Amino acid sequence: MVDRASEAVELLRGLGIRTCADFLGLGRGRVCERFGDVGDALWILASGGDGNVAPTDRIQPDIAVECSIDAGGESIDTMMVPIVRLARDLALKLAQGGLVSQTLRIDVEDAGGGQRTRTWSGCNLWAPDDVALRVRWTLAGWTSGVNGPSGAVASIRVTACDPREGHGTTALWGRGDRERDVLRSVVRIQGMAGPDALLVPRVQGGYDPRSRVVMARWGSESRLRSCEGAWEGRIAQPPATLFDEPVRVRIVGESGIFDDVRVDHRGALSAVPAYFIDPHDTTRSTSGRGRRVAITRVEGPWPVGGRWWAKERPRAYMRVLLEDGRDVFLVWQGGEWAMEGLTQ
Repeated sequence: MVDRASEAVELLRGLGIRTCADFLGLGRGRVCERFGDVGDALWILASGGDGNVAPTDRIQPDIAVECSIDAGGESIDTMMVPIVRLARDLALKLAQGGLVSQTLRIDVEDAGGGQRTRTWSGCNLWAPDDVALRVRWTLAGWTSGVNGPSGAVASIRVTACDPREGHGTTALWGRGDRERDVLRSVVRIQGMAGPDALLVPRVQGGYDPRSRVVMARWGSESRLRSCEGAWEGRIAQPPATLFDEPVRVRIVGESGIFDDVRVDHRGALSAVPAYFIDPHDTTRSTSGRGRRVAITRVEGPWPVGGRWWAKERPRAYMRVLLEDGRDVFLVWQGGEWAMEGLTQ
């Protein structure tokens, strides 16, 4: 990946992209479409995100297979026979070397000297159908675009980038019809709407539930923060339900509704939490300030300093068991309490 990253940086420099701001201005979708996993890694670094270098036993060179299209380069359907053969040859080379790769680079050249390069992440290169499908959609995107080919397709090269030792995950007897349909739909959506069109949740290292969950591209090996190591002060038991947006609430002491419980800069409570007040729930509320429910148990608070370079504010988390049976996960931030989630 280091070599491909260097090539990407040199190409960007030649295009006049010399600062992180210039690079981010290209848009993440276009960067990932052109450079694949390398572009995603460069984007994370340029935007100040956390990078994670995956350990590897031995660096393997990229594996490429190329074929010439002597006839039928005007039609994608006509080219599918050599494309499938090309995909099988690539899978065979990986299998013979005991290698796996999830990054596919496709280079196409037409008779007029035009070129098209597309990098796909999250591929199973042991499955020729996967490779052939991505080649097909790369050609379809090129021929339907404004800057299409200047002639018939003359050659196609597929490259397994950054292979490593391992075994493929393709089932012995192949895929079922349902799995093939899902794969075709995913590849089509990514081809039309970009690599970030389909996202799945992944768990990474972090101090609190919200920072430990990240949405990653479908099928990709995302560079996540390691869950191993010492995350001092982390929340050991995250809530079962995490809200999309925290819900603002109040925590008050025994003295009454005006005795708001606060957290000081050392992470200590100003009073013993006695009641939970939800301003949005006015059922059985005589004051109009929200329903008040007694707190029967308190765990925490757990202060988190926050990463200032990521514009995170200091915060503190607390878990309370309410009289009505709800197990609520709370966050204190910016002088306010909010519900982050529910355990029950």
